[in-house]
Amino acid sequence: IMGKVQYDLQNALWQNFKIYAAASLMNESEYKLPVVSCKNATASVPVMELSYSNETGINQEGNCISVHSTNEEGLIRLKDRLLFGLFGIIK
Repeated sequence: IMGKVQYDLQNALWQNFKIYAAASLMNESEYKLPVVSCKNATASVPVMELSYSNETGINQEGNCISVHSTNEEGLIRLKDRLLFGLFGIIK
C-alpha cells in the first residue's frame, strides 16, 4: 500500500501541477532508490515523508511534510486528504 500511495501522489503532482516527485526510501535497502528523509529536506529539495506511526496525521516542519498513520487505510485517507487540499476541494 505504501508504494501505491507514493505512486498516486507522484502521479497527481506531475499530471496536475507539473511537480516532479522522485521516488526514494527512508532507509537503505536492496532497491536502487535514493535514501531521503526529513533530515535531507531543503528549500530547493523539499521532502514528503510517508511512514507508519503510533499516530495518524499530517505535519509540516520546515521543508518537510510528514504523512504518518497507524495503518494502511489511514495512509490512503491521508493521501486523499492531501489531494483534495491541492485541488482546492477542501482547505
